Amino acid sequence: MSVEFKAFLNTKYGESITEKLYDDGKLFAENITKASEDNNGQELVKKHLELLNDNLKLNLQIIENDKNWAFDFSGWTGKLDFKQNNVRDYMVIGLEPHIEEYNYQITYGLSDKTPENKQRFTIEQTKNEYVNCEGDSSIIWSNLFKLLASETTIKEVKEENNQIALTNFLNQFYILDLCHFAPKDKANAINGVNKWSGIRKKVADKFLKNEINLINPKIIIAQGSGVFKEIINILNVKESIIGSVPFGNKEWSIKVASHNDTKIISIPHIGSLMTHKTFWSNKLKLDKVKNILNENKITE
Repeated sequence: MSVEFKAFLNTKYGESITEKLYDDGKLFAENITKASEDNNGQELVKKHLELLNDNLKLNLQIIENDKNWAFDFSGWTGKLDFKQNNVRDYMVIGLEPHIEEYNYQITYGLSDKTPENKQRFTIEQTKNEYVNCEGDSSIIWSNLFKLLASETTIKEVKEENNQIALTNFLNQFYILDLCHFAPKDKANAINGVNKWSGIRKKVADKFLKNEINLINPKIIIAQGSGVFKEIINILNVKESIIGSVPFGNKEWSIKVASHNDTKIISIPHIGSLMTHKTFWSNKLKLDKVKNILNENKITE
């Protein structure tokens, strides 16, 4: 299965980028800076994006405009063990990347090292986040820790400053987006791409089901109802509502579906401050969501 996974990455990101970032189940984010410094990263991205553009009939204007494009490489910590039935317990899926600095990066910073070869994750005891991610992705990992970590793990991390407990928690995750590329620019740059939602759907149709089957997670966490809808349509499964949480004068439904032995759960978007539909607005109560997940055995 390890061989099949590398072949999949080669198809999705191109062999040249894959060989810089992946080897034998491990991810090497520290190679990202070097690739940007040698000015080869953008060339590699555009070359493979042109191939995807032709093969998937995306109708992207890659050559005719002056946009730079960037790739989001699926993220994980530790080493993927393809001898296990479930390579990772949790797969987290978002919409598309927001990349400004690098030609390619790791989705939401889920890797052992940063592009600058620093330790990525540490324990934050002075705030209420608990999990500090070197870079700008602490929000999602702190929220997932609050939502999914067991009481034992929370105690070990918060009270005992146990880095191994934090590492073991993070080693349960694998994260990706429905579409792994976007203009290298501000997050709203995708609004300038003609028929972007259709492009994103074609990319997800091509790669998502295969990636799910290779990782075979116990639980898929969809960041938002839009992502959840795309996933269940691709997998051809039906949804059911298992709970709801207040959102202003309305309620946000927590939905679930199943694909083989994998449970798919829809929760509000938890990875960004740019959306109002986060736990940061106090319109959505994290503890209420956690109770629903506990009741349905979604947590650690």
